[in-house]
Parts: sequence; C-alpha cells; structure tokens
Amino acid sequence: MISETTETSHGLEFLAWLEVNKKRVIVAAAVIAVVASAVAIYRWHHAERELQANTALLKAQRAAERNGAGQGPSAEPFLRVANDFRGTSAAGRALLLAAEALYTEGKYAEATQQFESFLRESSGSSFAPTAAFGVAACLDAQGKANEAVAAYQGVITGYPSSAAANQAKLALGGLHESRKELAPAVKLYGELSAPGQQSAWGLEAGMRRENLLRQHPELAPTNPPALTPLPTSVGSTGLLSASLSNKVDASPPAR
Repeated sequence: MISETTETSHGLEFLAWLEVNKKRVIVAAAVIAVVASAVAIYRWHHAERELQANTALLKAQRAAERNGAGQGPSAEPFLRVANDFRGTSAAGRALLLAAEALYTEGKYAEATQQFESFLRESSGSSFAPTAAFGVAACLDAQGKANEAVAAYQGVITGYPSSAAANQAKLALGGLHESRKELAPAVKLYGELSAPGQQSAWGLEAGMRRENLLRQHPELAPTNPPALTPLPTSVGSTGLLSASLSNKVDASPPAR
C-alpha cells in the first residue's frame, strides 16, 4: 500500500510539472522533431549524392573503355567526376583513375599532383597505399632517383601490410640495381621471396635474386634459404601494375 501511494504521488507530481511546463515540453519536442528531420534529410541527400557520383564514375569508366582502345583512357572524364562530386568516395576513386591515366600518358608531374591530392583528401582510405606508390613511381619515371628511393621506402614503412608495400619493394630493388647498389637489392628481393610470401611480386623478386646471385655469388648470405623453383614469367596484378610494369621490370638483364 505504501509503495502504491508513493507511485501515485510521483505520478501526480509529474502531471503537475507537465501542466506548468507544457509550453516548454511542446517547444522541446518540436526542436527534436526538426533536428531529426534535418538529420534524415542530410543522410538522404548524402546517399543520393553518393549514388549520383557512383553513376557518373561508372559512365566515365565505360566511356574510357570504349574510347581508350589501344591508347589508354583519358584523365579528363575522371577529373570531372572528382570535381563535380568532391567529398564523395566515388570522387576519390575518380582521382586515382585520373592519376593512373596521366601516368600512362607520360604526364608524370600531373599524375603526381592527383595522387598527392587523393592522399590529402582521403588519407584514411584503403586506396592510400596505392596513391603513395603512384607518387613514388612518378618520381622514379622522371629520373628523380633519390626522391623515388625515399618515396618507395615511405610506402614500405607507412603501409607495411599492403600489396603496395610489396610493389614498392620490387620497384625499389630494381632502382637499386640500376644504380649498381646490388646488396640492398638482394636484401629486398630476399624479403619478398621469403617462404610464406606468396605473391606475383614475390615470384618476380625470387627470379631477380637468383639472377643477381649467379652473377655475384659474393652477395650470397652464409646460410642462404632454399630457392623454390620459379616459373619462367610472372604477370603483374592490381591497380597501376599494368601501367607501371615496364618501370618495375627495368632491371639489368643477365649476362
């Protein structure tokens, strides 16, 4: 009985408070409703914009496939998508595609700008390692060896578990070879081709390591790991691999 009386008393107190503060409660409820509506509209608008951006990017990709046969896609359609839908995830992907197209065209300085723009705007993206590798490859293609070495090393240390890190190791090894810095090249190739490193880049690195050790047996470690038989050729995969394969494969031929 006492508990029921207490509950009734609390109920009456709440009703009395509600009567006194009726206007405040109505205003608060209206504000909450307006905020909820605004959030819902924002989310709908954001989703609609993302949909439009993805549609525009898909159209640009299809147009590039139709028009780029034999010469590679143009960067312009992708740059338009990136500018028209700035802030969307599709705009970031468009920047990367534009940068890759510019690289293919040999416009390395412009490609670098787009890769760097992506990194500034989407540093937390899963494509950030690819963009960082793109910057390094552009520097390498321009003959800026010292800057390229630092950039490749930045990819390796900044994104150690990414596929781009393996690409960077292979490219950096090739750069060391071209500079007659054979010991660090062998070391990088050894890391890439170590047991458990199953990838296209690891297979290519294993072949390059074998080739270097045949020419320079003094570079072999005291207890070299067993070399796994490797296929005669390896195809590169992944974003930028096709367009950058010529640069990556620029190691000196066996003599």
